Amino acid sequence: MHHVLYSREGTKYRKALDWRIPVLNVQWLTDLMLGRLEALKLPPQSKYQQFGSEDDFRVEQWQVSNLLGECGRRVARIVKTI
Repeated sequence: MHHVLYSREGTKYRKALDWRIPVLNVQWLTDLMLGRLEALKLPPQSKYQQFGSEDDFRVEQWQVSNLLGECGRRVARIVKTI
């Protein structure tokens, strides 16, 4: 079991620590949704336990191009020309 939080504050954070539930950031959830199953390895990587970054919700085009198929490859070619 994991607990995804945006910051290291509040009751949920303290209870997760009390119950020894790993507290992870949004990047962990994003990586899982994009198929990066190495995010499931324990103990969690330190990048998944850093909080407060404004980039937590950012997804780069290269991270999702494989999900877009041919459309993604066309977008990648266009982006390279800009």
